[in-house]
Amino acid sequence: MEEPAIISTYRRLLFIALVAWTFLVAIAALFYWNDQNKQIIALAKNTAVTALNKDLAVRSWVISHGGVYVPVTDKTPPNPYLSHIPERDIQTSSGQHLTLMNSSYVLRQMIENYGPMFGEKTGITSLKPLNADNLADAWETKALNYLSANRTKTNFYELEKKESGISLRMLIPRVTEEYCLKCHKAPENKIGEIAGGIDIAVPLKPFTEMTREILFHTYGWLSLIWFLGTGAIIVAFRIIRKKVLELHAKEIEKIKNYRSMISLIVDLIDKRDSYTAGHSQRVSQYCEMIASALSYDESNVNKIHEAAVLHDVGKIAIPDSILLKPGNLNPVEKELIHSHLTAGYELLSKVDAYHELSDIIHQHHERYDGKGYPDGLSGEQIHPLARIMIVADAFDAMTTDRIYKPRKKVADALKEIESQKGFQFDPEVVDAASTVLRDVTIKSFNQLPKTEIEEERFAYYLKDQLTGLSNHWALESILQINQHSHEYHFATVIILENLEAFNRQNGWDKGNVLLNRFGTALKNGYPHYHIYRIFGYTFVVLSHDFLVLSSDSFRSTEFLETMTVSTTVSVIHLIKEKIDSIKKLEEIIHLKSLKPKPPDVLG
Repeated sequence: MEEPAIISTYRRLLFIALVAWTFLVAIAALFYWNDQNKQIIALAKNTAVTALNKDLAVRSWVISHGGVYVPVTDKTPPNPYLSHIPERDIQTSSGQHLTLMNSSYVLRQMIENYGPMFGEKTGITSLKPLNADNLADAWETKALNYLSANRTKTNFYELEKKESGISLRMLIPRVTEEYCLKCHKAPENKIGEIAGGIDIAVPLKPFTEMTREILFHTYGWLSLIWFLGTGAIIVAFRIIRKKVLELHAKEIEKIKNYRSMISLIVDLIDKRDSYTAGHSQRVSQYCEMIASALSYDESNVNKIHEAAVLHDVGKIAIPDSILLKPGNLNPVEKELIHSHLTAGYELLSKVDAYHELSDIIHQHHERYDGKGYPDGLSGEQIHPLARIMIVADAFDAMTTDRIYKPRKKVADALKEIESQKGFQFDPEVVDAASTVLRDVTIKSFNQLPKTEIEEERFAYYLKDQLTGLSNHWALESILQINQHSHEYHFATVIILENLEAFNRQNGWDKGNVLLNRFGTALKNGYPHYHIYRIFGYTFVVLSHDFLVLSSDSFRSTEFLETMTVSTTVSVIHLIKEKIDSIKKLEEIIHLKSLKPKPPDVLG
């Protein structure tokens, strides 16, 4: 992860932490505000219940005494709604006039004359009143009906919004008792039914003002806690940021060092084998072209480019004796060459930055039908970018000259790839490759050694151990490549005659000395030409132009003057004769009666 990305992530996490902290404090404030509202309602309910229970207690006392008689005054005149009771009005022995007051009359007197002494005024209501002033309004009717349907409930309350503010309105029921029938006739009224109630409206404003100061102090503390928490989060994140950046710097340095090591390995491979270096660059180019045609974004195009450059890095673990072998590999050698995938994977997968690249590289010899290696993956199991690399790698292998096989034309290579569509290759990738690679120009490039280091690496297979000249394997590869490149037009064939007789007379050791000295003479005499020893005592010089060389050219050679060995020289036109193998060259030699000896008698 680049440093700007880390800073961006840090800021995002800090923002999330601050938002979360603010959210928690806000939730706490909201919870406390809600709790205070509940407290306000609870206080209002308690106030209402206390006031109503006071009235209910007075009512119960009056009912329990069958009503009370009081002197007739302006404030307590005889109740006209009790006129049907014979004993409503009585006179004492002293001549004082008394009138009967039932529970409702007593409550009304208390409410009207003494209500302010007890806080909020209560009210009497009834569904079947004697006094029309006590008739229930709409809200009271709703409350009484609710309590009648829910007899276990002791009260009914709701918040009511008025111009003066919000009030809690509560009603408690009045249950008809036996004494009530003295005033309220049966059968309209029945014992035990709810015929009316006492209600009250308690304003919430006094309680709100009482809790406002508490809320102010609480919110002040919450604000302080928020500021302290915010500061702590910022400080903590700055410490974490510093640590993360330090760790990031160490990780970047580690990655740089590892990448430097990988670069050194790649550079070593490049210097060790120029063909592998060129192959990796070409494969990366083809991968980019195919990935772009498949509409991959820039990030993935860069990813497959980097993977392609490194895809053969594991070959550093493969011995040259296998890596450069011109002929077919035996089963053990194939297993070893396959191991370059695992070697490359293990080398790259140790760094997180290369983890996905290592997967791509590890899979670039799988087949779409599951018959590839190393894991036998198939179809969608293979990484999408690896499926691109499989095609690009095969295309480059087909269109470049190898030691063991000449290159194909682009059209032929694409035709072969098309034939493996759905088998070796992903059909979608094949379609894209066929479109973007058909106009690719392939520069002449082969696997033959181009530096002294490469010549020494190839010496095991391509150098004649006796003379130090190139051998028949090298000539075989050159003849195959030359049919495309036309770099060489002529092959000058030199045969040492009578060498077999010389060996019988003087011994094989002296014959070997003769061959070595003759090869050295050819190298010194023609330093800019490619010279090969192929049939024991047959030498071939390849040249673009006709090389003026005859048997007489070697007569004056010091070590041949005194010997019975002579030379025969003949020139073959490689292009006209279409010579693309040693076998064809041998046929032409026979036709020219040059009579080379078979390989089993090589000196």
